Amino acid sequence: MFGYVHQDAGVDKILTGREHLELFADLAHVDTARKEQNIEDLITALRMENFVDLETGVYSGGIKRRLDIALAMVHQPGLLLLDEPTTGLDVESRAIIWDLLREFRENGGCVLLTSHYLEEVDTLADVVGIMDKGSLIASGTTAELKESLGGTRVQIRIEEFTSQTEAERALEHLKSKGAIRQGLINPGMGNALELVVPANRDTSDTVEILLRDAGFDSMFSVSKSRMSLGDVYLTATGRSLQDADLIAQAARDPKQTKKEQIL
Repeated sequence: MFGYVHQDAGVDKILTGREHLELFADLAHVDTARKEQNIEDLITALRMENFVDLETGVYSGGIKRRLDIALAMVHQPGLLLLDEPTTGLDVESRAIIWDLLREFRENGGCVLLTSHYLEEVDTLADVVGIMDKGSLIASGTTAELKESLGGTRVQIRIEEFTSQTEAERALEHLKSKGAIRQGLINPGMGNALELVVPANRDTSDTVEILLRDAGFDSMFSVSKSRMSLGDVYLTATGRSLQDADLIAQAARDPKQTKKEQIL
């Protein structure tokens, strides 16, 4: 048997957290002694002592999510399926849930989760799969993905506020010279160039030389850093995770979205 946590909390606001846990344990035919012990263990692990006997209608989003996790685990499943388990949560709730999931995994449980929160993936996942347009396009450990798809991350601000036209010209020039694996323009940083450069290159020096050859005589700032999973996603798909989210939202049927929110 497995446990499942949907992206949106699905609790009855007139029942208490404890009543939910008892109901779900009974539905899974957990015997009385084990049910009581499982419930108390989860209340302690998720730090719900001050909330579990209150009606869930007064719960914050973070407490509701903790309860959702507890409901999925009250029958001690071997497999947990989690859809965006900590998106939008406060730091405390996120840390508590991460600790519980790590303990579950260390005790032999298996967790399959979807997440746009890349720090969560880096923290929890043994194996990562990158999905794009419904297809699995890359998989492996985080270290393997960073090695095979990665390189060095370079951010270049040609000017403090570079025009969109000049930023596009600079990016196209670097692509035409084969100097970068991927790149995009970051409007939030004055149209900075966010680049992934092969690790065997002399990274920022090579890119700067090519930009000077194209007529960009000086740079406002240049910085480089190690690859993150966000950079791996950029290399694999050619766009940032934020851009992918916006595209997906724009493609959704507004009527269906509204219907799901009502349900």
